[in-house]
Amino acid sequence: MSKGGAVQADVSFEGGVKRGENQLLARLSTSPAEAQAVLESVLALMPHHNHQAPPPTISGVDEGYRVEELNLFMTGRWLVELEIALDDRADRVSFPVDVP
Repeated sequence: MSKGGAVQADVSFEGGVKRGENQLLARLSTSPAEAQAVLESVLALMPHHNHQAPPPTISGVDEGYRVEELNLFMTGRWLVELEIALDDRADRVSFPVDVP
């Protein structure tokens, strides 16, 4: 659930999470359902080490959004943040990712 409570994100990593380049699929659903959510950017942060991954490539697909070249270059816990435009306001979905 997003910080603002209006967006639910279903995220799946293709081939599982790994160190290095990752690809994922993000499906966004909104409440109310007629609201329009757009994935604006993806940030990957490793707060413990003060690292940030380079911006990945985002493309719209039938299922939602494909995020490619998400470079989780170090093992450990990352925080992935989906920056979302929801009609006329910004929202964010954050989730931890453990890289083996």
